[in-house]
Amino acid sequence: MLDSAGMGRIDYEDVMRALGYFIDQNNLSEICLIELREGFLLRGISRTVKPGGYQSISESFLFTNEDIERIVNESYERRKPPAPAPQEEKQRGLFNR
Repeated sequence: MLDSAGMGRIDYEDVMRALGYFIDQNNLSEICLIELREGFLLRGISRTVKPGGYQSISESFLFTNEDIERIVNESYERRKPPAPAPQEEKQRGLFNR
């Protein structure tokens, strides 16, 4: 799919991975994903625990092409390996040997 500027391409695998992360973070189930010209429409059921049992709520989210580009970039950042900690220099003897 094209990015929001229409210049570069975003792999569907990366888009699905980013949307999957969103689904997991929002505890959605019974997912319906529709690709539109404007982006993606995501519908799902969220369940919350109430004193009397569970409450199910149907939720809908529209991800524009700009939103998709943003969440894919965020997913790239999450997957980057952490920067190595700076190593302390050991004091050396005479003439730094």
